Amino acid sequence: MTGKRQPTTDRRRLDTVPPLDEGVLGLRLMRMVEWWMCAMEENTQALGIPTLGRSQAMLLAHVSLGEHRPIRLAEKLGMSRQAVHLLINQLVETGALQVRPDPTDGRATVVDIVPTHADGTDDYLRLMSALEQELAERFGSELFGAFRAVAYADWGDYPPISSAALGAAASDHAR
Repeated sequence: MTGKRQPTTDRRRLDTVPPLDEGVLGLRLMRMVEWWMCAMEENTQALGIPTLGRSQAMLLAHVSLGEHRPIRLAEKLGMSRQAVHLLINQLVETGALQVRPDPTDGRATVVDIVPTHADGTDDYLRLMSALEQELAERFGSELFGAFRAVAYADWGDYPPISSAALGAAASDHAR
């Protein structure tokens, strides 16, 4: 966790950047993640909660979701193993993570959230809940409930998209 720093992206700039294509859901999802990260950064600073860098936050999220091997974290984050080890070392220094030998592979290590630090995540979880409440108030409980239902649904395996389907999507999108 780092000290006070400016959010990586100025939220006001997001509203002035001309969209590449508002009809592409994937771009909107990326904008939503950006909004969420900026809201977390701004509010942690305002509330005096230690601010995580984006890469640190993403690494902790993956550990929280059950990925503990550094090599798999590197794959999931699209980072080099060296970069992930640097992040892990930063989070170990702050007391957020611990590194231990992998019980299934003596040559490897695993990372875990430090149990005593898990209590410190309460501030982050409360902030996330408050942001969700704010969104529910902004969009209404029915629309927000539908959004949550889609977000929590099992999306299944990644779909293979054929060249023909890709071409059809491009022509449909051009209309």
